[in-house]
Amino acid sequence: MHQIVNVEENKTLRLLAIGIVRPESGRYTISTRPAPYELALDNDRVRAWRLRVNPGEGAPVIQQMAPGARIVIAGGTVPEKRAGKPDQPRVLRSQDFMEMPAEERGIENNGDSAVELVEIELK
Repeated sequence: MHQIVNVEENKTLRLLAIGIVRPESGRYTISTRPAPYELALDNDRVRAWRLRVNPGEGAPVIQQMAPGARIVIAGGTVPEKRAGKPDQPRVLRSQDFMEMPAEERGIENNGDSAVELVEIELK
């Protein structure tokens, strides 16, 4: 159980609760991620990264080893890169939530504002 406190006056606090129904962890091999990914949470059930991609920048291709989820903090239109496949444009809207399969992918920000994501991977 985690406790969250909003210490900012007059700021909206948005929460997303996720329940993991399997009682045991250790089903999946967890991946690591290079910069600009920043480790945000690492416990016995999940590992989560925060990713901020400024205009004209990208995140390298990573191999996600387990299923997980993506939460969009600040959205934009980004092409997702997959080896041997054409770029796939993604329209990411703030507060979107999507399942993410175990796969290899990278993104680029071709827009004019920063894109910020939180990606969670099961353990």
